[in-house]
Amino acid sequence: SDKVVSNHLFRIHGRENQTIFAELPLGATDADCKGKGYSQCLLACVESFGKHWCPAYGVADNNKSTTYVASAFRIR
Repeated sequence: SDKVVSNHLFRIHGRENQTIFAELPLGATDADCKGKGYSQCLLACVESFGKHWCPAYGVADNNKSTTYVASAFRIR
């Protein structure tokens, strides 16, 4: 069966013609899986994905935009 070992919630902020940035207000790793690098692996994957995804994620107007992205790392 699958087991979620690391889970993070990201807030991605952006404003038209300005840098889009993200913050990580919540991150959790299963107690049995701490110290095994799962969280670092998840963050590296999200960062790599974000370099391609975030620049295309604009807003239609000048109002501040906040998007919530949840990601989970599963093992079998």
